[in-house]
Amino acid sequence: MTRLLILVCLLFPALVKSQTLPQQLQDQIESYLEDQETEDVNIDDIITAYSGYVKNPLNLNDVSYEDLLQLQLLDEIKIQSFLDYRSEFGPFMALEELQTIPFWSVEDGRFLASFSSVSDQEHYQLPLYQMAMQGDHQLFTKWKRVLQEQKGYLSDTPAYLGDQNAYTVRYRYNYENRMKYGILLEKDAGEEFFTGSNKNGFDYLSAHFYLKDYSRLIKDLAIGDYTISMGQGIIAHNDFGAGKSSWVNDIKLGGRTIKPYNSVAENFYNRGAAIRLGLMDNLDVTVFGSYTQKDANITIDTTDSEDPRVTFTSFQASGYHRTALENEKENEIVELRTGGIIKWHTDRSSIAINLQHQDFEQPRSLPDNIYSLYRFRGQTLTNASIDYSFRWKNFNFFGEVAKSMPGGFAQLHGLLLGLDRTTSMSLLYRKYAADYHAVLPNAFGELSSVNNEEGIYFGLDVRPVYAWRFRMYADVWNHKWVRYGVDAPSTGREYLARLDYIIKRKLNIYVQYFRESKYTNNSASLNKIDAPALQLRQKLRFHVDYNVSKNLELRSRIEYSRFEQDGLSHGYTLLQDVIYKPIGIPISFTGRIVMFDTDDYDSRIYAYENDILYEFYIPAYFYQGLRYYLNIRYDVAEFVTAELRYANTRYTNRNTVGSSNELIDGNIRSDIKAQLRFSF
Repeated sequence: MTRLLILVCLLFPALVKSQTLPQQLQDQIESYLEDQETEDVNIDDIITAYSGYVKNPLNLNDVSYEDLLQLQLLDEIKIQSFLDYRSEFGPFMALEELQTIPFWSVEDGRFLASFSSVSDQEHYQLPLYQMAMQGDHQLFTKWKRVLQEQKGYLSDTPAYLGDQNAYTVRYRYNYENRMKYGILLEKDAGEEFFTGSNKNGFDYLSAHFYLKDYSRLIKDLAIGDYTISMGQGIIAHNDFGAGKSSWVNDIKLGGRTIKPYNSVAENFYNRGAAIRLGLMDNLDVTVFGSYTQKDANITIDTTDSEDPRVTFTSFQASGYHRTALENEKENEIVELRTGGIIKWHTDRSSIAINLQHQDFEQPRSLPDNIYSLYRFRGQTLTNASIDYSFRWKNFNFFGEVAKSMPGGFAQLHGLLLGLDRTTSMSLLYRKYAADYHAVLPNAFGELSSVNNEEGIYFGLDVRPVYAWRFRMYADVWNHKWVRYGVDAPSTGREYLARLDYIIKRKLNIYVQYFRESKYTNNSASLNKIDAPALQLRQKLRFHVDYNVSKNLELRSRIEYSRFEQDGLSHGYTLLQDVIYKPIGIPISFTGRIVMFDTDDYDSRIYAYENDILYEFYIPAYFYQGLRYYLNIRYDVAEFVTAELRYANTRYTNRNTVGSSNELIDGNIRSDIKAQLRFSF
């Protein structure tokens, strides 16, 4: 299989268009994920939505608030202005009307019009057999590996039980983004394949079936693997965004409550069924149930030899099952999750009651130490919340108040304000108790765990004159209890400012400054309980994006990083991107070469990299060296596309790359990835 994939990609050289996403959205993804310091990204929901609109444009006369919010490029102020315009003036007659909506720029109108249509037809009550036969099929096969030998695969008894090859097979069906079903199979590098613990082949299997807006009663239906989004994510949410980034007013979560699960991340889904019903014009009810087996760290207390006590201490979210120890943690805990949402909504306001209950097969236990004092223990966890949103003139208020049982409260309240077409601002306050518990929250904040935090955020977006745009945010927070890596209550501040000069479809130049100061343990200290010291991180970036022609785009960037904590480290990166997408020719490619030089990992710099279709990569550049990659895409035929990615990193001040079982004896790491896509 590996040889076949390599052969196909060699016979049909040349790569990937920069995804089917708008460049603005790629910029937003990069900015958000750099703040999260996340390297591997999977945002299938966004990409599949955009690619689906290429063949089946959005109908402006029946598109919902949730669907507009899910586009990620129209903020709450502009979406509500769109809905007000449609309500006041009736159905759109032409796409050009978008440019006359209050608070919308000409560019906003052109963006939405690029994948929209105007129609007075409704598509309710289509026969299921018709939806199941008239859609689009896609089949992906992917192979990847590291070309150098890594420590985990060496010696007579290697730590990794499988080989270095990783395989993914993905099948998808999509009818106008309204009926979807698919299956995903994955084997990670190091995992066994048709042997050992995976005698049936792939280590990971996911499948889903999804209906959207099938009738006025059935708004969403999911069977198989799916996700649930509630309120502002204090309990759970699966939408991308709504965090600190250069998109300073993107702080409100939304989108559809139920979504099919398409990701290769193996421990973040519900497995069962969920349905959202429109019982009345203004009332929706959602119910869901899930039964999953999760990877976890298990402990056995044999004090009572006749009845040993089995507990778990934490979940294992990596999804890796490469070693005997990792296999021992696989599917160790059964989780039963049930819940529901009752939501009342109008054009200008909404209020919802959210409930989620989780039962675990074994109770969770933790050591008796100061760090674990307020963390969740037990066998059941219930979360309940009320979330709201309402508008008054140009003011949009939103928020959520939640209670965990056992545990305390968490709350978030925000304001979005559109002053005119050129100026908008945002304000957000959150307070999460140290003893608030949630398993997979996704709310705005400094900590992903959504507890032990209180803070206030302010964002401002101004377009003072043509071609210029200024954005900034300030966030101040405190943690009233100890947390991982900080042995005392602590505070933090974060600021970002960005100035853009933009000539549409031709040139984008920006300067961005980032500053974060917060207290963390001093890693040099040998004390068991550390005295946190102030940590200061600063970054300065200059970026130029120039469209040489319709076929060729060049991106250049230089970035400086400075880190201070009982010492000083700094670093820089200098990178050049080339994006070639010729019109009328089946070959396209993207490539990058980057030089980096940082004193250590603390002064690392993150940068978005183009990847093969449906994938993104945000690596951290640190130490000293040179990295380059090349993505090639070739449209072999109308229904077959071949993609190849090769990336190489060479360190000039290291004799090894990586650590532990990923260690490479040498200063070079090379990654290769190939994908075939069949569309029919």
